[in-house]
Amino acid sequence: MHCKNLFSTEKSEFVTVIEKVNTEIRNFFSNNFKFVTVMKYIKSKRTIRINGAPEDRYIAKVYRADDIDLETIANEISHATSISYPDLLAAIKALEIHISKHVMNGSAVKFGMLGSFIPTIRSKAVRTVDEVDTSVVKRVTCRFYPSKSFRKSLKSINLEFKDLSKIKYN
Repeated sequence: MHCKNLFSTEKSEFVTVIEKVNTEIRNFFSNNFKFVTVMKYIKSKRTIRINGAPEDRYIAKVYRADDIDLETIANEISHATSISYPDLLAAIKALEIHISKHVMNGSAVKFGMLGSFIPTIRSKAVRTVDEVDTSVVKRVTCRFYPSKSFRKSLKSINLEFKDLSKIKYN
């Protein structure tokens, strides 16, 4: 398949792949996580100031054992659907390019059941409107905002303590 055909406005294989992936995501969330979801956490010590005095406090933090890359996700989806791994990986890579392009052009990119990627600007406050120009911009970034259904799903996961004292380091 040629690249110009992949991104044409006509219904292409790319659009078909995206529709299938969107259906998979919708089914995934609507099935209300029928598989076991467990998020591991660790206990972490923080020093915070209370009335100006430093005090130690303890919080729970997500334990991230392994990051999952796009190739792993593509492999999992290809096994769960009839889409081949190379076709799926090509579609996901194209999706990455187009998400980046639209966010960098100032558009929010909405993924239905998953959430939205929204561009944001942090800037310095100035006294007059005439002073506002690119020099007041401190940072341009992108935020991810989960959808209501994804946030609801996150509330229902199981949490499990990960005891790091049992891990042996060489």
